[in-house]
Amino acid sequence: MRIYLSIIIIASLLAACHWFQQPKQCLTKMSEREILDRIYKQHFNYVYASFKNEAGEALDSLDKLLLSQGKLAKDYYKDETGAIKEVRVRPMTLDDQFLEVQIRELSKNDIRQLKQVLVDCYKKEEYLIKIQEYSRTIPWNDWEKKEILDQQSLAIIYSIIEQCGFPCLENIDQEANKLLMNHLLNGSLKMLSYYYPKLKELAKQGKFPLSNLAFAEDRLLLRHGFKQWYGTQLFRLKKFGIEDIKHLDKRREVMGLEPMLTYLKKFDRKYTEQYLDLLEKTEILADNTKPSQ
Repeated sequence: MRIYLSIIIIASLLAACHWFQQPKQCLTKMSEREILDRIYKQHFNYVYASFKNEAGEALDSLDKLLLSQGKLAKDYYKDETGAIKEVRVRPMTLDDQFLEVQIRELSKNDIRQLKQVLVDCYKKEEYLIKIQEYSRTIPWNDWEKKEILDQQSLAIIYSIIEQCGFPCLENIDQEANKLLMNHLLNGSLKMLSYYYPKLKELAKQGKFPLSNLAFAEDRLLLRHGFKQWYGTQLFRLKKFGIEDIKHLDKRREVMGLEPMLTYLKKFDRKYTEQYLDLLEKTEILADNTKPSQ
C-alpha cells in the first residue's frame, strides 16, 4: 500500500511539472523581490545556468544577438537547493527594463557598503544646504571634483535617509525633506537605484509624487541605454528618444504631468523641434510598415 501511494505521489509531482510548463527538474521561477534580495546579499549567481527561449528551446542566432544587446528580458529558475539552473529569455516590457536597471546597478554598486555617519536629524537641512552650496562652486565639466563630492555627499544623504526617515508627501512641506528629495532624484544613480523599489511602493500608496517617480524612472532607463518613458530628460531627447512616443501624453497624464508640447514651451525652442522631429519619424516609420493595398 505504501509503495502504491509513493508511486501516486511521484506521478503527481511529475505531472505538475509538465502541467505548469516549468523547465526540467521542476524548477521554480524567481520573483522580482527574491532576485533583488539575492543581489543585496551578493548571492545572485547564474554563471552555470543554461539559456533558453520561452518555449524552453536552445537560443538561435537572433536570440543570442538580442540578448547580447540587452534587448531581451530574463526569467530566472532555481532548483530545490536555490541554485539558478536555467534562464529563459523573452521580449522585454517596461517593468523588465526597470528590473534590469536595478540588477545592473546594484550588482556593482551596493550602497550598503557605505559607512554611515552619525547625523543629527534636527540639522539635516543644514547638512543638505552645505552639500548644495558646495556643488554650485564646482564647474560643470570638473568631473574629478564632482566624483569626490558625490562620494562624500552620498554617505551623508544615505545616513540621513536611514536614520531620519524617507522624504514623502507626508513630510514634504518641511524644507529639509524637499532638499532631501531633490538630492535623491538628481544625485547619485547608485542611490536612486537602491531606493527605487521604495519610491515605487510609496507612489502606489499615494505617499510619493507620481511626477517625481516618472522623473526617477526616466533617469534610470537612460543610464542603461533604454529610451525614456515620460520625456522628462530633455537633454537626452535627441540621442535616445522616447519609447512609444504616440502614447506619451496618456502616460504623462497618468503620472500627473502636463502634455509634452505644453511642457516644452518652458524651455528652449530646440527641444520642441526635436520632439516634433521624433513624432514625424515615428509617423513615417508607421506608414512604411503598413501593408500595401
